[in-house]
Amino acid sequence: MYKMPNKMPKMNESNELELNMDIFIVPNPLAKIGSFVTESMRKFVTKINEMNGGEDINPEKRQFVELWYISDDTDNLVDHGMKFLNKDGLKCFMRPKISAMPVSLFKDLKEGETVKVKAVSDYFIRDQHVARRIMEDDKPDGEVILNLNLTASQLKYRYRDFGKFEELIFKLMRC
Repeated sequence: MYKMPNKMPKMNESNELELNMDIFIVPNPLAKIGSFVTESMRKFVTKINEMNGGEDINPEKRQFVELWYISDDTDNLVDHGMKFLNKDGLKCFMRPKISAMPVSLFKDLKEGETVKVKAVSDYFIRDQHVARRIMEDDKPDGEVILNLNLTASQLKYRYRDFGKFEELIFKLMRC
């Protein structure tokens, strides 16, 4: 269950942020790269795939699984975002565009196991954006590299009735 964090995570001098998160699969069909809503999301997913040595992206192949990310710092990283401190100690906010990730990074992951995944996200310094909502075309204040330790936790959250992480990913890959 989500609880308010006692201490915000802090970016290191190399613009990296280490996060431990539970993940579970949203049981929608696998997606093609062309079905992503925005060009910026396609850009981030392609970059993440390259950072992690994922399979080559084929525009005609369904290669992306929809994930939900939960930690002590956020109950829904993609939709609600997360606050953190940048290397200068300024309060920042990010909403990573990582709802769809290359399925090749998770195809061998089993319930309860953890995988390390690198990702990247734009971020915004809170004091400069506090008066209004951050919009899709707002210019970010920087980019953060996310070192994600992702634990497969399908049975702990929503959609647990679809089975263990490895069972659901297998079903989705077969379709």
